Amino acid sequence: MILIPRRKVNSSLLLPKPPVTPPTVYKILWIKEMPLKGQEGLTVAGLVESGLDNETLRLVLDWILFTVLEDYHKVRKRAIKAVWTYLYEDTNASLANWRAMAVWVDPKLPRKSLPSAARIGGDAIQKGAVEYDFTNPVNKEGPIKGG
Repeated sequence: MILIPRRKVNSSLLLPKPPVTPPTVYKILWIKEMPLKGQEGLTVAGLVESGLDNETLRLVLDWILFTVLEDYHKVRKRAIKAVWTYLYEDTNASLANWRAMAVWVDPKLPRKSLPSAARIGGDAIQKGAVEYDFTNPVNKEGPIKGG
């Protein structure tokens, strides 16, 4: 009997597989690199049209997380351990007025190495390695107008 070694799966990319094309029009506004207790992290801001439902926003967040992580892991050969992604409906909105956000943390990152802001809490929804939030307490009047 011949044993074929199993190919190692990169568990650092434990994200829902995004659709072949993005679910809606979006634009990445900026990506900022952040040091995290000796690990590498990113903050990403994206722009979406106003009035999208939470499921569509989640798909956009997944798409952005997947493409940014794939770029950093495969192309740039950088081991990103956490990504904070914020979606805005207006380029003039303050940073605190996000419409939706997600935090991805590498599931292989030891608990003691987790940054303090690695979990959203509150009304956030955990799905796999990603935590989503669609209820911004700063933006209590609903979706931001404009865009």
